Amino acid sequence: MNDSAVEPLTGNILFMDDEANILKSLQREFVDTDYEIFLAQSAEDSMKVLGKESIDILVSDSKMPGIDGLEFLKLVRRQYPATYRVILSGSVEPHVVLKALSSGLASAYIPKPWEADVFYKKINHLFLTRRALKNREIFEIINSIGDLPALPAVYNEFAQAVEEERPYDELALIITRDVASTTKLLHIASSAYYNLDENLSVKRALTYIGISAIKQILLFTSLAGDIKLESVQIEHLRNISMHSVLVNYSMSELYRIKFQKDLPERYTSIGITHDIGKIIMLGHLTNRYNAVIAYMKNHPDADFYQSELSLGFEGTTHAEIGAFFLDLWGLPGSSIEACLYHHNTLKDHQKSDQDIFEACRTANLLSNYIVSLPDAAYEEPPPFLEGYNKDKIYNLIAHLRKKRETQEEL
Repeated sequence: MNDSAVEPLTGNILFMDDEANILKSLQREFVDTDYEIFLAQSAEDSMKVLGKESIDILVSDSKMPGIDGLEFLKLVRRQYPATYRVILSGSVEPHVVLKALSSGLASAYIPKPWEADVFYKKINHLFLTRRALKNREIFEIINSIGDLPALPAVYNEFAQAVEEERPYDELALIITRDVASTTKLLHIASSAYYNLDENLSVKRALTYIGISAIKQILLFTSLAGDIKLESVQIEHLRNISMHSVLVNYSMSELYRIKFQKDLPERYTSIGITHDIGKIIMLGHLTNRYNAVIAYMKNHPDADFYQSELSLGFEGTTHAEIGAFFLDLWGLPGSSIEACLYHHNTLKDHQKSDQDIFEACRTANLLSNYIVSLPDAAYEEPPPFLEGYNKDKIYNLIAHLRKKRETQEEL
């Protein structure tokens, strides 16, 4: 199988299924590719392959004899965290798939029976993402950081409790013990989502917004809180936070306006962490961050990303840096991709994913536009909003301007 739109990729794929005919079919799908294929009919055989070979992607049936497929993925995540995990199944419940994808347990889900072209593109896409995060240049930048940013303790404790499926009362208690994280989390939660009042409690936030979204917000707020900043840097952090709130909110609204339906649940919080690479640069690559800001001051028409490209940082921009750490920390694939592709949607995305990440890219542009918008009345939508309902966009921009103006410092 060939796809001229996608350059050839190499790597190791392990397929696990208890049915030999399924494994043979999977192997045939990739016979004309440059991938090396490994097959296993049991979890035990899979672990032997994982122990001997450097497996890039594991594609596993969710129901295997002797072990639950999702429990097996948890085992692989613990022992081989660098291996991307994909669920292949025709019988798994939708809420189980959603939970696996939202928690980062799996990077993708492919239903049985599969469509050959969709399957192939999904695997290619995962390898393209993997390559973007594993290139030599990005490793050189990461290695230049003397003290690598680690997951904050409150986030680690919360994520572990979620993994253990503890009740909401216990999850809320973990967060509320950290007063600073609680205050910032509730502020962002009430700002980044629609129709949430400002008297929101952590437990209510868990119920209304969902555990996955709260994890994203907690990561953002606790990571930002762990960085020691000077006064001028605090203002930059405030701007990044405000931008992330506006992007997360407007992404859902833009998607609803264009497609007349709600944004799928597992994507409703990816705007919160899409710019986390800027926070990492602000706290750990300060000279690089300051160089970008200085370029922007001398070139008012260039945004942060364009300035990075002009400075020769292609492939190591805040997008790649942020996605690298989200991947390292085991965040969901949707968050990693939003971080990596919020400036340029990957052409190999499936149509449904293209729509979602296009909404993220447009929300990013819209947030920047809101910041630069003069106090004069808004008249015509900018070119990047062409095709959207003008009246609805007018109302959205008015709401975003008001939201920005009324925000308190985080």
